[in-house]
Amino acid sequence: MDQNIQFWFHGFEKGIEKMEQPQRELIFRECGKNCANNWALNVYKEIYHKVNGDLDEFFQKMNEIEDVRTEIVESRRKYYLCFERCVCSMHKEGYLNSPCLCECSRQSVLYVMTSLMPETKVEVTMDTTVLRGGKECRILIEIMK
Repeated sequence: MDQNIQFWFHGFEKGIEKMEQPQRELIFRECGKNCANNWALNVYKEIYHKVNGDLDEFFQKMNEIEDVRTEIVESRRKYYLCFERCVCSMHKEGYLNSPCLCECSRQSVLYVMTSLMPETKVEVTMDTTVLRGGKECRILIEIMK
């Protein structure tokens, strides 16, 4: 790991921690979108199309992905998407460790879900995260009717 880059990210991390939530959302919306376009969006789209858009089946199939666990809270309306560890490359590589980084994950999931269902309003809430001291990253996805 390049120490100069690590020092830069340390300053970035301090800066995002001083921002209000709406500001972090703006920054991490694009970051989350780029990250999702790199892997998750294509994988999730493939699963979504295989199950013909059936959300319950979609979330059940997601359990087949390594380190992913899902829960159906309310059929066709509320789901938990859980990761057994922080899967963010920026964290895994040691660049960022702030819980503020979890906004990037939230934005990534929001982007993927709205890409799968562009006509549907979706809300995404970070319930618990590894960077916030949780045992897993637990993301609530709500399909608004």
